[in-house]
Amino acid sequence: MKYFNAIKWEMILDTKEYLQYRIGLFMDFLVFTGTFLAVYFMGSTQGFVSFYNTSEAGGYILVLIGYIFWQNASAALGYCVGTVSDETSHGIFEIRLQSKFHMEGILFIKLVISCLIHLVTYVGIIIFGNAVVGYSSNDLKIIILAIFVSLFSLVGMYGIGLIFGSICICEKKVGSLILVVQTMLLFVTNAISPSRASVIYLIPFTSGIDIVRDIYLGNKVSNYLILVYVIVNILWAIAGTVCFRFALRYEKRYGAFDNY
Repeated sequence: MKYFNAIKWEMILDTKEYLQYRIGLFMDFLVFTGTFLAVYFMGSTQGFVSFYNTSEAGGYILVLIGYIFWQNASAALGYCVGTVSDETSHGIFEIRLQSKFHMEGILFIKLVISCLIHLVTYVGIIIFGNAVVGYSSNDLKIIILAIFVSLFSLVGMYGIGLIFGSICICEKKVGSLILVVQTMLLFVTNAISPSRASVIYLIPFTSGIDIVRDIYLGNKVSNYLILVYVIVNILWAIAGTVCFRFALRYEKRYGAFDNY
């Protein structure tokens, strides 16, 4: 019961924070919409049209599916690392560690709440897409499905965020490293290109992209792909938790946590 009470108050506090700092959410809206416009005008849809032998409108939806997964993953990674970095820099992190609740659990709750609030940033992308190609009822169902399926990849991106968060615990700042990683994830995965290289499935959200694309194209969804999507995300979460706890123990012993 106490744990659920903690979840409730984290939700209340995070919601109030976003309402007070609406400009941050508006800037995220502009950045993600602007990035998608850049991707669209780069002609990425043509690769999907020829690879999947689909229409130009179909190619656009395939790009949008990948971009939705990347946007959620990118926002999750940025928020998780940003939270640890800011709190360690301002001395709040040490105070949180004195809570009876595990820090990893608190971070995951805050991450999920943040990403759910960030769903409003899809508005600009959806409006643009409807103006350019127009949506059928099936297209809208696929977009909604992509959003919901992509939420599971938060588990794996949370794990990756904890790994980078471990660096923040020791170094306090990671500079522009996260921005570089977010950009790389957009271009080296199957988010905006029809890649079939199996190695990309080691990244939490990539197999989910192909699952939703297969559903949209009317192809049979591979059980193997679903299994990979689940296992890879769980393994990243476990790896991130192990690294994070190791970094905490190391910093408590050799670092500068004033409250210890």
